[in-house]
Amino acid sequence: GVDFLKRYNLPEAVVNCVAEHHEDQPFSSVESIIVHVADSISGARPGARYEDVENYGKRLKEMEEIAKKYEGVEDAYAFEAGRELRVIINPGRLDDNQTILLSKKIQEEVSKWLIE
Repeated sequence: GVDFLKRYNLPEAVVNCVAEHHEDQPFSSVESIIVHVADSISGARPGARYEDVENYGKRLKEMEEIAKKYEGVEDAYAFEAGRELRVIINPGRLDDNQTILLSKKIQEEVSKWLIE
């Protein structure tokens, strides 16, 4: 990336951000630190690195299945690389308090499953 940016005469500050974002070189500016932090956050997302499409789809489907097994859940949709799980409940079967308890159960189970 650094060679590419230099070839096209991008500003030195931009080149430094790219060169330093993996801490291969000391940070030379606040912007370099921001790029480093942003890269770390982005890379920490589930599915952000080295996951093929088949495994990605399987992971999302498994998250949905965890939610769907509970009574009162009509459907579930995982998206945003598995960072979000939308659960559709039947309001005639669960009241507000039951829904809150159910959401906590699903969250705990999905979190535990992701760690395994």
